[in-house]
Amino acid sequence: VWPGPTYFPDWFAENTQDFWTNEMQNFHSLVDYDGIWIDMNEASNFCNMDGQGQVCELIEEDPCASNECCLKCTTVDSGNSYDFPPFLPNVPYNSMSGKTISMSALHAAAGDGDEDQGPLLEYNVHNLYGLMESIATKNALLEVKPDQRPFVLSRSTSMGSGKYTTHWTGDNAATWEDLQVSIITMNNLALFGMSVTGADICGFGGTTTEELCARWIEVGAFSPFSRNHNSYGEAPQELYLWD
Repeated sequence: VWPGPTYFPDWFAENTQDFWTNEMQNFHSLVDYDGIWIDMNEASNFCNMDGQGQVCELIEEDPCASNECCLKCTTVDSGNSYDFPPFLPNVPYNSMSGKTISMSALHAAAGDGDEDQGPLLEYNVHNLYGLMESIATKNALLEVKPDQRPFVLSRSTSMGSGKYTTHWTGDNAATWEDLQVSIITMNNLALFGMSVTGADICGFGGTTTEELCARWIEVGAFSPFSRNHNSYGEAPQELYLWD
């Protein structure tokens, strides 16, 4: 995603929780963080923008620069009905796997006691990736900081996520329309059990204005999660920049 070649943890595997807790312990030894922000966890795969890649390979040995794709993703089974279904819904990038993990990818076998249900298709559990990461992250925080209430902020959520994580509304734009939509979105999320939500105040993409930012801050003061945040490369929008 951002740091170059990246492994996606399989949250359905039994040993992933121990791995994740250990990683968060190691990070905490470097930075005494209070909470964890888990992003791009749909999961996002910038090396498979068109969704045609079913297998991805590293094409160079040296570490890649941030934001650089060093994976070559190719189609190995064009007849796979999960990646290339006979009916394609109205999905981004005109592909089921666009900018994410291939729908035919397999997760670890899910079992309930002695009943092994076999490997799980990404096609069937795609919308659970963020939820499963939120559960693992909250569990890890309880180990790393046992005397503090865990704080997790996730972009990808599903039904039940409100028990484990807070949520923000993702990449919005610095427009009056998105200010209006942010209010509706937070109310809608509350219906799904997400009680702590909020939008990127002043807008994530595009250049905001003093008037828009001031009005958005007024609304944002009443958001359960309140954060002024925008994209790398956009104009700064800290409130102290205006008189």
